[in-house]
Amino acid sequence: MARRTLRLPRLTGRVFAVAVALVLAACDALALAFRASVTDFSADPAALDALPYDVRTDHVLQLALATEDDLEAALAEREAMGVAPADDAADELYLTSAAVENPADYAPLVVTATFTGEREYVYQAFRCAFTVTGMVRNDRASVDVGDTIDVFENLRISTPDHNPTGKGQQGDERMVTFGYGDCCVPYREGQEYLLFLEEKDYPEGMPGTEPVYRLIWHPYAAVPTDAPEHPERVWVDETHVVHEGVDANGNPYSWEEDDDEMTFGEAQRYDRLCYDEEAKEAYLAGAATIIANTLGS
Repeated sequence: MARRTLRLPRLTGRVFAVAVALVLAACDALALAFRASVTDFSADPAALDALPYDVRTDHVLQLALATEDDLEAALAEREAMGVAPADDAADELYLTSAAVENPADYAPLVVTATFTGEREYVYQAFRCAFTVTGMVRNDRASVDVGDTIDVFENLRISTPDHNPTGKGQQGDERMVTFGYGDCCVPYREGQEYLLFLEEKDYPEGMPGTEPVYRLIWHPYAAVPTDAPEHPERVWVDETHVVHEGVDANGNPYSWEEDDDEMTFGEAQRYDRLCYDEEAKEAYLAGAATIIANTLGS
């Protein structure tokens, strides 16, 4: 009995190249469709504004300003513990969590700028366009008044509850939550901000990278220039439901219920979300001090 063998037709170089191109095109189409379905909310501002916003409030301890002496004490404590010093001044603030009164001393670029309303969602952050209205400090950055610069917004889109990293999204439900470091609220279109910035580092030799800036670590790294005159734009959590008791093993427990609801669009109305009135007063006082120290007004 003759054995049958399956022989595939030999492809010419031209046919093979066309086949590869079709496969790559199909992969690109699938990738774009996945991106549109999962992360490209910036293409539909109404859909983005309707997303739930993860309400996180700031406490007075986060908003109260520290003095330079406080920073020196924190640095001395770290040195006594044998911790290596930070690479630069901006990292010192992050490592010590000191909300100093003069953040301009720690930011390579300090400007006033107005948010244009244009934001693009990239990798776990929004890339937002600002028009520079004033220059306070410029340490070798190629930025002038009137330029448009891109600033990362410390917010990301994630799946609620079960996927805090924002990677490998599952399911259809999405929400906006803050990313690294300090809590924040979304930038508001047409609002002028005082921004304390540093340029994002990219791998050396990475082609096609334009300067993009991110906020230094500081609770007032992006403060509206008119914040002290608008206390109504500071949201205060009016309900604090604390649950206390003893579990089945006899261990005491205490937790605070957090059921505040807000959309991304609603969050843009505010300059800050505060835990209580004391935190609100600390924010308004801190904003006034930072603006006066930086802009002289």
